[in-house]
Amino acid sequence: MPPVAQEGAPTWSLSPGSGAASSASASSNPSSSLSLPPPVPTSSSAPSSSSPPPSPPPSPTSPCAACKHQRRRCLPDCLLKPYFPADEPDMFKNALRMFGVRKLQHMVRSVRPERRDACARAIALESKSRAEDPVRGCSGVIQDLEEQLMDTAVELEVLLRRLDSYRHARDSLPQRPPNPHDAGAAADSSPATLQ
Repeated sequence: MPPVAQEGAPTWSLSPGSGAASSASASSNPSSSLSLPPPVPTSSSAPSSSSPPPSPPPSPTSPCAACKHQRRRCLPDCLLKPYFPADEPDMFKNALRMFGVRKLQHMVRSVRPERRDACARAIALESKSRAEDPVRGCSGVIQDLEEQLMDTAVELEVLLRRLDSYRHARDSLPQRPPNPHDAGAAADSSPATLQ
């Protein structure tokens, strides 16, 4: 049983006397009547056993976040590519908002090549701190750490005083006389008494 065509969709059928000729018929839609020849297989689409199938085109390298933002092609020698990968767009957006692309490039370029990674990490940290705390930025992180340090120093001082008071209380206790049974048992097991 032939498949049923949807209403308005062209149907293809072979005419009994035309051999390979085909005709299109559409119901109630004159603009959809097309007269197209049937598809003819070409030599390139037929599989050949002598040549391997063509390999897919090489995938282009993914652009860095800076080139993606600027909608330009990322070259292999892109200055910002190692430091702002495309899979971390928030890191670049924070740095972009704080410094701008030209300033980022200038800062990274002005540093010796062996120090560029540390420079990019500092830029990322500073811009992330500013995005999280627009008023204090990095100084807020420093202030929070200094407060934690002061709190820890106070806690250490309290614990040292408590330890001193426990030591003083231990030293002020009267000494117990040694138990004679403990001393006798220790003397019996000593090597000097065995001989």
